[in-house]
Amino acid sequence: MEEFERFKAETRLKVVTGLLRAQDLGWPLVAAVERCNDKAEARAVLMDPPFGFDVLEAEHVLDRTLGQRTKLGVESLDEERDSLIALLAGE
Repeated sequence: MEEFERFKAETRLKVVTGLLRAQDLGWPLVAAVERCNDKAEARAVLMDPPFGFDVLEAEHVLDRTLGQRTKLGVESLDEERDSLIALLAGE
């Protein structure tokens, strides 16, 4: 696997893992974001404890729609995560 392709796969795996973690955090995460005045404040809240996302993960969590939180949406992320792990392991 080329270095750039590996970087892309590792970065996407980090994002997908962060989205799945956000899903597991559920409504406490949503409530924390809803209390914020704007996206910059919400990003900062997601990056601070107790959430601890990095800036890339926080941006993707904030951009995720409620429709993507459905069972099918989560299953899709699980499948993508597993595929990325297999891709990175099989280089």
